[in-house]
Amino acid sequence: MPSRTASRTLTASRARSLTLTRYWLSVSDLVSSFVYIVDGATTTNEEGSARCPNGGCVFLASLSQVFNLSAIVWNTYIALNMHLTVLRAARIVKDEPRYMRRLHAGAWGTALLSALITGAAGGLGSAGQWCWIRSDFGWAQVLFYSVSVGYP
Repeated sequence: MPSRTASRTLTASRARSLTLTRYWLSVSDLVSSFVYIVDGATTTNEEGSARCPNGGCVFLASLSQVFNLSAIVWNTYIALNMHLTVLRAARIVKDEPRYMRRLHAGAWGTALLSALITGAAGGLGSAGQWCWIRSDFGWAQVLFYSVSVGYP
């Protein structure tokens, strides 16, 4: 049976990792919201054309994709962390810096990779009313958003 000191240390490290994941979720949400405000306030998408070569729209679409997907991944990490900590009473945080590096690699790496793949295929730009993955790149919308969120 673990001692009270070990139990407190374990609880403190779990609380710290949960706080850090919530912090990075907040950063993702903040930048994502900022992108929506800028996209709505500017005329970068006024052409409404799916083939619009507007660099501002592509930039906003890239930011939107990265930070929206990273927010989804951070939410998943929070849920996983809570599941392992509360329901399983698992000792998941033995080496917190290493653990957080893995979470960052998963959250930011997945989001950046999706934006790079879509951008390299020319799929970022006008999606109708906003700048995101273009409407004619349905495969990218399904793969990098719908599947990530868990829609059937």
